[in-house]
Amino acid sequence: MSSSCFSICAAIVILGVLVCPLVNAAEPKASILSRVFYQDSENATLYWADVSATDAPALSKPAVVDGFPELDPAKQSLVQMRIASGMLLVGVRDEEDGEFQSGWVLVDTGVREEEHGDHSHLVSIGGRGH
Repeated sequence: MSSSCFSICAAIVILGVLVCPLVNAAEPKASILSRVFYQDSENATLYWADVSATDAPALSKPAVVDGFPELDPAKQSLVQMRIASGMLLVGVRDEEDGEFQSGWVLVDTGVREEEHGDHSHLVSIGGRGH
């Protein structure tokens, strides 16, 4: 794998269709189909991006998850990810059998389930992975 490639773990939050906040009110509103979280194993960093419903689905510019701890890629690696109730749990493993820094990081995805009687939708409550 080249240094510019990312190792992608499958943690996708399906948002249904919702409206992105606008930066410029004159711009048309874009619908968000999904929020994607992925790991850059080379730098031990967690990124996120939104998939927009445009003529051709587009991925927003990836960003580092706000508040994600800075890890030492020589001593630590990101491992499994699991999602529940709008929260993403990311495993961190060190190369010293837990003596350096090993454990879990809990990330607020900015997505919540909204009940509608006999069904529900996942909706964005804002934020870009924090």
